Amino acid sequence: MTKSILAAGTFIALLAASSSAQAICVTQFSDQLYGVNKANDGGIYHVRQIGNDVWWSGDSADQRVRNVFHGQIKGNILTGGWLDVPLTDHEFPTNAGQVTLEISADHDSFKKLNSPTGPHAASWRGMLSCPDTD
Repeated sequence: MTKSILAAGTFIALLAASSSAQAICVTQFSDQLYGVNKANDGGIYHVRQIGNDVWWSGDSADQRVRNVFHGQIKGNILTGGWLDVPLTDHEFPTNAGQVTLEISADHDSFKKLNSPTGPHAASWRGMLSCPDTD
C-alpha cells in the first residue's frame, strides 16, 4: 500500500514537472509563428512558418467550420489568402478572401488589421509553441 502511494505521488510530481517545462520552453522557433494559437472568437489555429511563408488551419469554436490560410511576411506584416472549409454537410457558405495581420515583436500573437475580408477572429495568441525536437 505504501509503495503504491509513493509510486502515485512520484508519477504526479513527474507529470507536474513535465507540464511546467512544456509551458515555459524556449525553442529554436521563438522568432517565428509556430504552434497552437487561440483566437479571440474561441477558434483554435495550428500555425506554421517556413521562411517568410505562413500556413494555418483553424477550427471554429463550435467545430463546424475550418479556416485555411497561406501568406507571406514582410517585416511584422503578414498578408495572404484564407478560405473557410465547412466541416458539415454544406451548412455554411464557403467564404474566402485576403487578410492583413500585424505580428507582435515576440511572435506570440498577431491581430487583424483593417481588411475588407477576413476570418471572423480579430486576434490570435499562442497557447503552446513548443515543437517536437525529433
